[in-house]
Amino acid sequence: MSSSLFSISKRIVNQKGSGAHAIAGLLILIVGVAFGLSIESEALVYAAIVIGLATIISAFLMIIKQYERVIILRLGRYHRQVGPGVQTRIPFVDSVL
Repeated sequence: MSSSLFSISKRIVNQKGSGAHAIAGLLILIVGVAFGLSIESEALVYAAIVIGLATIISAFLMIIKQYERVIILRLGRYHRQVGPGVQTRIPFVDSVL
């Protein structure tokens, strides 16, 4: 189970797409907290907060492989070039080439 969870989280962080993860995290956060409060379950509220925030944070991260270099465009203009490792980006604002 832990290896499948690790592969899912690795796949999410490796994606260099849009801010769909940020929107999904926000929806998980809002719906989970609302549902948890409606049924008066503190555990569900805390779980929704943790899962929602983890999803939102994963939207800001990307992992660049050792042999790759990436150019980050902020609002369509050159911002910086980054090398291998864990890098950050702003969803909906930064484009990755």
